[in-house]
Amino acid sequence: MAEINQKIVRCERCNQFYDVFSFTSCPYCSGTAQQSGSFAGYAAAPQPQQGYGSFSHTVDPAAGAGHGNFSATIDPYSAPGQAGSFTPTLDPSMPSAGGFSPTIAPDGSSSGRVMSETIYVDEGVAKGNGSPVVGWVVVIGEGDCAGKDFRIHTGYNSIGRKKGDIVITGDNSISGEKDSTIVYDADNRSFYISHDSGKNVLSVNHKPVIGEAVELHPYDLIKIGKTELVFIPFCGKRFSWKEGLVNG
Repeated sequence: MAEINQKIVRCERCNQFYDVFSFTSCPYCSGTAQQSGSFAGYAAAPQPQQGYGSFSHTVDPAAGAGHGNFSATIDPYSAPGQAGSFTPTLDPSMPSAGGFSPTIAPDGSSSGRVMSETIYVDEGVAKGNGSPVVGWVVVIGEGDCAGKDFRIHTGYNSIGRKKGDIVITGDNSISGEKDSTIVYDADNRSFYISHDSGKNVLSVNHKPVIGEAVELHPYDLIKIGKTELVFIPFCGKRFSWKEGLVNG
C-alpha cells in the first residue's frame, strides 16, 4: 500500500489550511485551489460564512479597527454581515427610535402638553362655554379689597392671599394659599365652606367652622382672618344652568 504523505498548515495570510506536499504555496491566495477533498485525500475544513459561526474575535471597543484579541459575538441565526447578536439600545426620546412613541394627549394631539387645564363640570353648560358664575362673595368693611366682589364657580373655589380662585390681598392673617374653600355642588344646588390650611379661625355668622364643611345660605357673613365677606348665591332652588329659572 502506497504511503500518503501530508503536512497540513494554515496560511498566515488567509487562515486557510492546505497540504504543503501538494502545494508549494497557499492555493487559496494564488487562486489555484481545487475543490475540497480533491488533493492528497485531504478535505479542507468548511469555513463559516460572514455573519455566521459561534465566536469570532472580540474587539476592544476603545481600539481601532483590527485591534484587540476578539471581535463581537456573531449571531448564528442572523443575516450575513450582521454585527452581532444584540442590536443597540435605542433612545425613545430620539426621532424614529425605539419602541416608545410620544404620549398622546386625550384630545388626540401630540403636543408637549401632559394634561390640559382642569375645568369645572356643569351639565347645564355647553362644551366650550367656560364655567359660568354660580354666586359671589363681597368684601365689606375696611381693607384693600373692601367693596370688591369675587365670583364663585361650580366645584371647588380655593381662597388665599397670594394664590387661589379667590385672592384677597392686604390681610396678612389670611394664608398665602388654601386658607379656606367654598364649594358649589351643582347636583344638589348647594354651597359649602370649609377651613383648609389657614392659621386663623374661619367663621360663619360669628360661629367657628371646625371639622366638617358648613352649608352657606343667602347673605351669610363669612370672616376669613380679619376680612369679612357676604355670601350671595345666584344658583340654587330657583335657578340652575341646567334647568334655568324655576317659576320665572
